[in-house]
Amino acid sequence: MGADDAFQSKINGRITKLSEVNTIADGLRAFLGDLTWPIVHDLVNDVIVVDDEEIIQAMRLL
Repeated sequence: MGADDAFQSKINGRITKLSEVNTIADGLRAFLGDLTWPIVHDLVNDVIVVDDEEIIQAMRLL
């Protein structure tokens, strides 16, 4: 599952909405929309995806 709709959207070349979202980072969760998608599509080169375990490990370092 996860929350990689921005990553999937970049791959697909169009807004891709996930049917389910499950992530430890739900407080940082945002959705691509009609205003943000053109910016992401045109100006963002890469979307980096990390899993919850990587987030937890990074939090431990803080």
